[in-house]
Amino acid sequence: MGGEDSGPATHGSCDELRRAIREAAQRGGRQLTVLVVDDEVMMCEVLTRMLTMLGCRVLTAGDGQEGVSCFLEHRREIDLIMLDSAMPVMSGPECYRALLKIDPGVRVLVSTATVFSDEDIAQLYPGIAGFLQKPYGLAQLARAMAEATRRGA
Repeated sequence: MGGEDSGPATHGSCDELRRAIREAAQRGGRQLTVLVVDDEVMMCEVLTRMLTMLGCRVLTAGDGQEGVSCFLEHRREIDLIMLDSAMPVMSGPECYRALLKIDPGVRVLVSTATVFSDEDIAQLYPGIAGFLQKPYGLAQLARAMAEATRRGA
C-alpha cells in the first residue's frame, strides 16, 4: 500500500491538504498543529519534514505515554494526532483509548507498518480519522490528512 507517488497526484494531494489547512486556519485563526507519536526517531524526523512542507506545525512524542502527556499539555492547540501502533511503554491502542478519555472528539490518524485487517483496525481504533500503512509517500500522507482534517470540522 506504500507504493510510489506520481508527480500529479502528489501536487494535487498537497494542494488539497493545503486548502484544508487554510480552511482550518481560517476557522481557528492559526496554523494546523499535528502531534506525531512514534517511537522511531527517524520516522518522527521524516514526518516532521513532510508535515512542515505541507504547512503544519509539528509536535512529537517518542511513545504513547509521552503522547498522552503532550496532548494534555497542548490539547487546545492540537488538531490531529498521527499515532504509531506498535510502541514500547504504551501501545498505540492503549494510547488511543487514553486520548479518547481526555477528548472523545480527538482526531487520530493511525500510521503503522503492522498489517491489520479492516476489522482489526475497527476493533483496535474505533472512530479513528484515518489509517496509513507504512511505508507511504507525501501524496498518500496529504490525502489522508486532508480527509482527516475535514472530519468533524
